[in-house]
Amino acid sequence: MSITIKELSERAGVKIPTIRYYERQGLLPEPVRTGTGQRRYGSVDVARLRFVRFGRGLGMEIDGIRALIEMVGDGNGEEIIVAADALGERAERMEVLCVSLRRVSAAIIGGSIDEAEAFDRLITGEGAEVAVPVETPPAPNPDATEAPQGQSSQPMDTTVVQEEASTAVELAAEEPTAKAAPEGDAPETPLSKPKRKRTRAKL
Repeated sequence: MSITIKELSERAGVKIPTIRYYERQGLLPEPVRTGTGQRRYGSVDVARLRFVRFGRGLGMEIDGIRALIEMVGDGNGEEIIVAADALGERAERMEVLCVSLRRVSAAIIGGSIDEAEAFDRLITGEGAEVAVPVETPPAPNPDATEAPQGQSSQPMDTTVVQEEASTAVELAAEEPTAKAAPEGDAPETPLSKPKRKRTRAKL
């Protein structure tokens, strides 16, 4: 792809004077020129200029953006990791500063802080609370089952259960149990008497 500086400006959303400024700062390589001296750019120039615009939108300094461009261009993955760690640490500090600014703002509106104390709090991060994770409610017991519709889910009184079980045992003990009789004989009952054999007297 070979485009003019005007087309580069339209694709990257950066004005032409700014593009020339970035070229002087080393954020963009020296463009290829035609025989008439016209600048020509390629797809890499479009992507790099978009990244420069992105970095400036985040508030990054030109030196930091230039360093990242060189790391990516050289394929230096180890240095990119170091840069990522530094940016992450900076982001954490900026988050603390944002929280401190809100606290100081509330104190200034309430008239409970002077100028010197406000700056001290912003530097030290005093009043910046760390977010505490919200405790989740305990998971329901899988062994617990819901009571059928129309029945109470309240636990049964154990005293009543014990008394009913004791009564059932007593009734079972009072009932007579029939012994198994040998095959061919009539089973004995509490009211039956043993039969006597009658023998005839010999004459």
